[in-house]
Amino acid sequence: MNKQQMIELMKQKDSAYFEFYKKVKEKTNSLQWGVGVTPPYSLEPYRFELLGNKPGKMLKKPSSPGKNRHCYFYDNQDRIIHAISYASLGGSTGNKSWIHNDDFYEYHDNSVIRYVYSGVFESGNDNELDRVVFIEINDGLITKTYELDKLNFEYMEAEYFYENNKIIYIDFLYPDSPVKNNKFKLIHEPNEIQIVELRNGIQIQIYP
Repeated sequence: MNKQQMIELMKQKDSAYFEFYKKVKEKTNSLQWGVGVTPPYSLEPYRFELLGNKPGKMLKKPSSPGKNRHCYFYDNQDRIIHAISYASLGGSTGNKSWIHNDDFYEYHDNSVIRYVYSGVFESGNDNELDRVVFIEINDGLITKTYELDKLNFEYMEAEYFYENNKIIYIDFLYPDSPVKNNKFKLIHEPNEIQIVELRNGIQIQIYP
């Protein structure tokens, strides 16, 4: 996968929101709710922690749309195929709708593609794609991700390095940026994970 391939992928799905929405309605087997300023789930390893954020938590009981609420749709293989993160109420008085972000997941043999639609109104059907993430899987482990943001077509790659099936390093590559790469080290403690950025021979604490 490269930037040009990601651009083509984005073009193919740019106006496919309603198509994704219909497929989710057909394939959803169960729901689960979560709560938190940061969503509780990410398929890309440590996506939120790398930003210094603690993931939210999954709820044991059903919930309903609300600020910082997240709803996850599972298929009959117990895979998340759709994630909704609710932000705020919008619209005119008497005609309010929840503004939210949608992540749709498309599963293939050795990869998963995440399509992101942001700032969606509850009833919107013509939303444009904002971001595409291609997730590469080898021997059951996520080994690389490729991400393209529609704004200025910003592109980046991430590679994951394992030891005993635990990620110990993550390398980010930014081909179009003056800063070409970032490297992070993960330290696995008995009850927590620590993440430090390796920069110019020093370690900078990122998480927690």
